[in-house]
Amino acid sequence: MSTHNTHGGCEVRRNVCALSILSFLLLLNAAQLLGQEAAESIDEYMARWNEVGRFNGAVLVARGDELIYERGFGFANQEWDIPNTAETKFDIGSISKQFTTALVFLLAADGKIDLDAKLTDYLPEYRNDTGSRVTIDQLLQHTSGIPCFLRDYKPGQGESLRFPTELYFKQDNLIAEHMNGDLLFEPGSEYRYSNSGYCLLARVVEEVTGKSFEANMRERVLDPLGLSDTGLISPDKVIPSMAVGYVGAPEGLMRARFVYCPNIWGAGGMYSTVGDLWKWNLAVFGGDLLPAQYRDKMMTVYLQGAQGRHAYSLDYYRMRLPGSEEAVEFTSFNGAIYGFISDVFRFPESGHIIVILDNSEKFNHWTIGPAIYSFLQGQPRPMPKRMASDALAEAEFTRGREAALELYRDILQNHADEYETGRIESGLNSMGYSLLYVNRFDDAIRLLQLNAELYPASANVHDSLGEAYMQSGEVERAQECFAEAKRISETEDKLLELIKAGDYASAEEMIAEAHKQNPEAALFTPARIGPMFGEAMSAGRMEEALEICRLWALGNPNEVGPYFSMARIHQQSGESAKAAECYRKVLEIS
Repeated sequence: MSTHNTHGGCEVRRNVCALSILSFLLLLNAAQLLGQEAAESIDEYMARWNEVGRFNGAVLVARGDELIYERGFGFANQEWDIPNTAETKFDIGSISKQFTTALVFLLAADGKIDLDAKLTDYLPEYRNDTGSRVTIDQLLQHTSGIPCFLRDYKPGQGESLRFPTELYFKQDNLIAEHMNGDLLFEPGSEYRYSNSGYCLLARVVEEVTGKSFEANMRERVLDPLGLSDTGLISPDKVIPSMAVGYVGAPEGLMRARFVYCPNIWGAGGMYSTVGDLWKWNLAVFGGDLLPAQYRDKMMTVYLQGAQGRHAYSLDYYRMRLPGSEEAVEFTSFNGAIYGFISDVFRFPESGHIIVILDNSEKFNHWTIGPAIYSFLQGQPRPMPKRMASDALAEAEFTRGREAALELYRDILQNHADEYETGRIESGLNSMGYSLLYVNRFDDAIRLLQLNAELYPASANVHDSLGEAYMQSGEVERAQECFAEAKRISETEDKLLELIKAGDYASAEEMIAEAHKQNPEAALFTPARIGPMFGEAMSAGRMEEALEICRLWALGNPNEVGPYFSMARIHQQSGESAKAAECYRKVLEIS
């Protein structure tokens, strides 16, 4: 006979079950507390961004289908004091390309579009000598070589600085006149972002279905997913709760220029809310909107290298959280159009989705998004500062040039901890262009003159001032600015050639000679030397990458970028002390 006490065994099991349930409830409670604390931290953080004038929009944070936080900040319409809310609709710019990609993939799954077919197979009226060499897939991947009608548009004297998106064009004329230029490279050989490619895809959709692009989008994508707050923007439609777009101006904010959105359907021209974009991300990347083959294809990286890690209307990134040696992977895709900036960050490992929509064209999302994720992981992040460029612009227009220059010196010497000082040049330049776009030529010139006085060694500043003079009809002064920009740029070209050839000693001598005339001059443009560093890092050429950073730091003595890059090299090599020294240098400069 067994001596096992079955009654006692049941008691033990009951106690174990009770402990398991208690442990689960404690963990659940801890997770809820962490979520509540994170939401409070996010709210305080975003309120500060709005307070310092650097965010005007709406934010949503979720984990899978669980909503953690959503709120609007600032005004959807400043003239009427209408606040932004979680239900406000925003122009989402190039995030529209995700919707176009999904629509093309659905038609491919139906057998109506062959991704390997040529563009002229569907648009026989398109220029045959180029369109017959470009595939539908290359249009989707931005590897077609077709110039972007927004970026690559070359205005004549007195014409708009950018493609006149505010003008009405018939679609056929728009394609024939502005989207069929000579190829920039052999299709498939390079990556170059092209809005033209996605406008052409919208036209292909219409050709193969016999329906408008808008009808296809509504019937195949938006209605099945219940995205009732998402659609295409058209001037003949009233869109309830739609935000107005604003841009920076010396007096604060002003209305952004008008965009005739049907010109850019396929590439842009859609509106949405933070809630609908949350639903969209759950549906397209984890749901059953697309057949598995195309859902996987949409998320698969097709290009990886110095130009980034690109999937279909989706880019992959890695980020190291403060206090952690481990990097977290996330995806993002940005939308930008006059007056609006949009971003959606997805963190596949944790399931978090962060949607940030802004109707004041403030380029801060790449600070805000990762910071919000840090709060979700229990990691604090520093609060945002006021933009020094905004304060300088206000001083220039209210108190004059000398007051602005004095404020600049005072901020750098005594108040650097209160202001964002690393983006003064780009901030003033961006505001100057905003003034140009609304034909405030004298104001734009005044602001860009201040920028040139503050940053005389910047080719970009002189080039921008030249464009402002050209727009106002002062051709001779414009040519002088262009000549100075060319001289500065040629110096950088020579330096980059020396670095590329491995002649680091000659590059160092050239930097020393240039700094005899102006010790504070920034001789390198981060957008040019940065990819050189990135390519060397990706290829594992650490010594070369370190030399690039060293010369970058010598050439740009007041920039933190090269020291951050150097720190990456030292961390990867296990030299934590050297990495710490780089970070100390960053703090000194900041």
